[in-house]
Amino acid sequence: MRFRVNKSVFWLGLIVVIVVVCGPLILAGPPNGFRLETAEINISYPVDVVPDNRIDGRDLIILSHGLNSCYPELESTRNDLDGSGCIDQADLELLADHFGCLVQYLRPEIASFSYYWYSAGEESWAETFAKPQLGYYASMHNINSEIQNEWKNRYGIDIDIISWDNGDAYANFQTGYEKAFNVDERRFFFLYETEIRLGPCHTLDVGTDGNRTETYDILISDFCQLAETEFHKTNYYRIKGRPVVMIWVTSCFRGDICGVIRDIRAMVYALSGSYPYIICDELAFNGWDDPSRLARISCFDGLTSYGFYNPELAKQHNYQMDDGYLRDMEQALRQWIQTVSLRTNFFTGEPIDFFLPAFPGFQVHENIYPPLIANREQFGKQLEMLGRLAAQFGIRGIFVNSFNEHYEDTAIEPTNERGYERLQTVRTTFGLPPDHVDIGHLTCEGPMVTIGDYEISQYECPNQRGRLPLDWINWYQAQTICANTGTGYRLCTAAEWEDACDGQVGPGGLTYPYGDSYRSGLCNDNRFGGSILPSGSCPDCVSEFGVYDLSGNVAEFTSDQYPGDPVRKMNKGGTWIEDQSKVTCQASWKNTPDYSFENYGFRCCHDLTADHD
Repeated sequence: MRFRVNKSVFWLGLIVVIVVVCGPLILAGPPNGFRLETAEINISYPVDVVPDNRIDGRDLIILSHGLNSCYPELESTRNDLDGSGCIDQADLELLADHFGCLVQYLRPEIASFSYYWYSAGEESWAETFAKPQLGYYASMHNINSEIQNEWKNRYGIDIDIISWDNGDAYANFQTGYEKAFNVDERRFFFLYETEIRLGPCHTLDVGTDGNRTETYDILISDFCQLAETEFHKTNYYRIKGRPVVMIWVTSCFRGDICGVIRDIRAMVYALSGSYPYIICDELAFNGWDDPSRLARISCFDGLTSYGFYNPELAKQHNYQMDDGYLRDMEQALRQWIQTVSLRTNFFTGEPIDFFLPAFPGFQVHENIYPPLIANREQFGKQLEMLGRLAAQFGIRGIFVNSFNEHYEDTAIEPTNERGYERLQTVRTTFGLPPDHVDIGHLTCEGPMVTIGDYEISQYECPNQRGRLPLDWINWYQAQTICANTGTGYRLCTAAEWEDACDGQVGPGGLTYPYGDSYRSGLCNDNRFGGSILPSGSCPDCVSEFGVYDLSGNVAEFTSDQYPGDPVRKMNKGGTWIEDQSKVTCQASWKNTPDYSFENYGFRCCHDLTADHD
């Protein structure tokens, strides 16, 4: 269900145990077959039963449906594993026992739905269960997109699925998301908003050849517009080289939907030189053996369900996304995947890709539908279950509903009440730890400010104006990143940091970067309900030397031991949440060097003499 206002650790996916004998095969691409010798058997395996250039659970499903000559066309030497002359239970058992080492599987791509219909001010947001850390923001302001993009990059959201209505939401996308300085770091595709764009579900009749409706005309016109204005963009998401569009609630369509898709394909190809890759949304918990539904699905390249929410099931489980609900969800998904795996696309003959739906819960204030409430643990369990299915069945992606739909309480965007817990759950479940592990590519390159015989990063690392500071970094990692930056780069000493802040080399100097008296609002501090801001967002939070954000935003490691403590390191500057006493140039506190947290960052210093050594 959707409304619009006014509307442990994912085991890196790999159940696949890629043994030494399988590695060369996968890297080289699938041949027609090869022999795998074990202690007891010597079998000619099918490399790709479907075929779809993958060896996965879908091949097992297809083979299982070929038992006892149900599908005679599958009876071939290629699929007869034990040489008995037919496909039988023994073949199925052999593949089930051994296909794990043959599976070609990568971490599924994680996409989240993003909506751009919000206007600034509480009144335009209606009632929300949790308030975004950005406040009740306006989608048209690109600074919000810049921060959201940084969050997505950091927490493992690979792709943005963006609501397209050819109206206000699309206009806000163009002025907000597309104007963000870091938009090129993101990939996106559009969710075509059928009921917002075309009208209520019961009106979505496309007609038939020779008797087309207005709905058909709008669909054709809209895809023509997308082909002309969007599909050519370098960060528009493509599958098999084709621009992706998801159409919401395709189950609403009546009439010759395959004829519409045929015409859309031809028109987009004529305009862009490639066919579109169209994903349908079939919102249901059952009914996957309905012939009319399967025929409709076969018109599309991919299939998902916008949200696997079931009101009756929610009631059965006391409106909690408990283990029982997740078991029922998994059983339904397995049935769905197995049924769809027998279908191929009507136009291409290729297997229909499946995209798993993830959602952190479902609530609306009006209680039109029963809620489905999930805590962080249950959301994590759901993601782990989807990860297992993705690995087993070779599924390309998982669609999270959503990044910022707060009205239905499905958002994973950081909020005042929940912090980053939903984003962090996505990150950790799919193999990204809370700390940076791979820091070999990270540096603090950027503008430096000279103070005496050293230089200091003008902004908190990564030392780029408009970028969020690196956090979840411990002291050891901060040292490494500074060293990565170049010869002579290192963590600043506490004295160097303090000089840069108080505007004077040596003892003395100002209390705050901007003066001796605290001035509320100049820096990002004392803001309960706020968040970390991109570097340079507070233009007046600058020291006399021209160094930014030394007061508030994130606390910063220095190279010094804390006085009198042989273990802990000294931090300076305070965080966005600290009061005025903790964000002075002189204030400091201590943490162990292996400590990391989302509000802790650093900046680097550079010895000027190092360039001449």
